[in-house]
Amino acid sequence: MGYNYRGTLKAEKLQDIQGGVADYNRAIAIDPNLAIAYSNRGTLKAEKLQDIQRGLADYNRAIAIDPNLAIAYSNRGLLKVKKLQDMQGGLADYNRAISIDPNLLNAYYNRGALKEKLQDVQGGLADYNRAISIDPRLAIAYVNRGALKYARFKDRTGGIADIQQAARLYKKQGNSTSYQRQIDLLKKWQ
Repeated sequence: MGYNYRGTLKAEKLQDIQGGVADYNRAIAIDPNLAIAYSNRGTLKAEKLQDIQRGLADYNRAIAIDPNLAIAYSNRGLLKVKKLQDMQGGLADYNRAISIDPNLLNAYYNRGALKEKLQDVQGGLADYNRAISIDPRLAIAYVNRGALKYARFKDRTGGIADIQQAARLYKKQGNSTSYQRQIDLLKKWQ
């Protein structure tokens, strides 16, 4: 587990992707059944190295080792949707992740975006609501929910309130680019 943790630290905090992969490789060499290391390595391969097939293989291996590793399903779902255009496969993975861990924030947020794309606006809204209830600091969920309310539900007041909340959160988080985007959107809407 030490190599797994260090791999995550290298990848996320130091932006040392190759070092992260090397540490995950070492963790797997020591314990070939360490599912989380496969899942983490899969994320680096798929997202940072653009090696989609090997990333997918790592997610599949993680799930084969531990069929209850919710994060592996969620991450594989994202890969299926974003890289493989497999919307139904992604939806099935998000559903499975949520059935394992009903508080898995990213699974709800990503499933909400997918449902919206699949024209299930009620389902998208419900998933954004759930994501926000899990973490009220997730600014992007307010952005997406606000846009959905404003455009699809004709709830101008609710949409504007969500964008205002997203702007406040982005400002508090020091994300000036996203903050300004929300301010510009509010000016356009009002």
